[in-house]
Amino acid sequence: MSPNRILNTALAALLICAVAPPSIAAPAGKSAKSAKAKAKKAAKVPGAGLKPEQVADMYIQVMLKNDVETAKRLNDYVRPEFSGEDQFDIATLEQSQQSFQTQYSQFADGLLAEMPKVSAKKAKPVLVSAMLAQSAAASGSECRALSSKTHPNEYIQGQQIAEVTYECRVPAIDGGLQQRLESKGAPKSIKTKVALEVFTGYQKAFASAGGNTRTINGTMSLYGFPGKPWLTNGADQILQFVTDGMLETPPSAD
Repeated sequence: MSPNRILNTALAALLICAVAPPSIAAPAGKSAKSAKAKAKKAAKVPGAGLKPEQVADMYIQVMLKNDVETAKRLNDYVRPEFSGEDQFDIATLEQSQQSFQTQYSQFADGLLAEMPKVSAKKAKPVLVSAMLAQSAAASGSECRALSSKTHPNEYIQGQQIAEVTYECRVPAIDGGLQQRLESKGAPKSIKTKVALEVFTGYQKAFASAGGNTRTINGTMSLYGFPGKPWLTNGADQILQFVTDGMLETPPSAD
């Protein structure tokens, strides 16, 4: 598993504490009869008032932008399905920069421990700055849901699966940190000067990306029962998908 994948998995784990958006009330000004008719219609299909694309967009907004208000809406939306528990830890989101700084520092310690000829004192601040640049680039990517196709879940009676197609415009970076380090030889042989060149070059790659972007396409699977919220167990994959898209050959949409 690459350093980028390990780190992004850890960061996503900071945010997700269960699996969780709002029971949608009838719009103000509508008659009780209209509200009942709408509720009856909604009870026949999953979503609890939201389309799959809308739910997917909220997950994307939270995982990429650390959007607290959207996370609160998302928590409200699915909370009834999880015995009142939240999917996203709002306190962690509100302190996301501090939490991420801690994760980057721990990541740097782990990586530099495998490079005994590199001065951790000199290299760690540069490596952390490079990872912060990667995080900012991922957060700055623009993603949106495009369409969805719904079909029955053959394994769970009555449940529907919505396959949401989405696209992201991401910075196009020539190779991730792992590839750059591998090109310099085995970790145990890399010296401080070379490591600093790699980490500095990696940070500068994001700063100089400018308008050099690529568009990647992915899918998100949502699950729901009639009248119930759409849920996903793949929210933690969004950040990794965007990061892979920035650094590597665009992932398949399958």
